[in-house]
Amino acid sequence: MIIYQFIFSGPTLDEDDNLYLLDDIDTFLGILYQQNQICSQNIILNFTPDGVRAVVDSPSELMLFKKENNKYPLYWLEKLKESYGYDLAFEKIGENPLKMSGDYANASAFILYGDGSSPLRSFNDFKQIPLYEFPYTYNGDPSYNDINWWHNDYNDLMSLWFRGHINEAYCNKKLSSITSPLTKNGLAICRNIETLTARACYYYLFNYKNDITDNCPSCGEHWKLEEKMFDEFNRCCHKCKIISHTRIDK
Repeated sequence: MIIYQFIFSGPTLDEDDNLYLLDDIDTFLGILYQQNQICSQNIILNFTPDGVRAVVDSPSELMLFKKENNKYPLYWLEKLKESYGYDLAFEKIGENPLKMSGDYANASAFILYGDGSSPLRSFNDFKQIPLYEFPYTYNGDPSYNDINWWHNDYNDLMSLWFRGHINEAYCNKKLSSITSPLTKNGLAICRNIETLTARACYYYLFNYKNDITDNCPSCGEHWKLEEKMFDEFNRCCHKCKIISHTRIDK
C-alpha cells in the first residue's frame, strides 16, 4: 500500500468554521474509506500553519482521481473549495508492506468474504480487490452502501461472537446459517455483482463449529473438494456459488 500525506490548505477560519471544516474533511475521508480508496478509519486530523494534514494509506497510486466511481469524493472536494476555500494536495511519503493487490480486470470470478479491508476477493488467488474497481452496486445511488452495510453487519456479529460474552450461539448462527438475514443479503450482493460484471461471485459461509456436511446446505448436492482452494477452503458448490471450510478435515 502507498502512504500519503493529505494537505488541506486554505484561508484562516474562525473557530466555528474550523469545526465545520473538520466535519466535512472527516466525511470526505469516510467516503474514500467506504470505497477502499483509503484503508484506515478514524484518521487523526492535524492543524498546522499551512493547513490541515492527515496521513492515509491507499491500495494504489490511482486511488483518488479515477475517472469512474468517484462522484462523491469529487463532490466533497468541491464543497471544501466552495464552502471554505480549501484545496487538497497530497504527497507520497512511504509504502506499507500490506497490500490489497487483487486484479479486478483479470479475475475469473469473485468471492464475498467478510474479513479484511475489502470484502471482495479474486477467485484466482484470494487477494483483496478494492471496491472502487467495481461498478457501483447500490441501487439508485452511486455508492457501495449495500456492500458496506453487509460488511459492517458481518464485522459486528463476528466481534460479538469472537469475544464470546454476549449471545455467542446467536451470533454463530447468524454467521453460519444459509437462511440468516446476513447470508441472504450477502447472496443477493453476489447475484448483483454477477449482473454488473458478467462474472460469478461466490459467498463465503462461516463455519467454525465444523458442522457442515459433505452436502451443500443450499441445494443438497455434494460439495466436498478433493484439494483445498487457497489452502483454506474444502467446500465449494459451483451451482449455488457458496464456499466454506471445516477447521478439522472431514
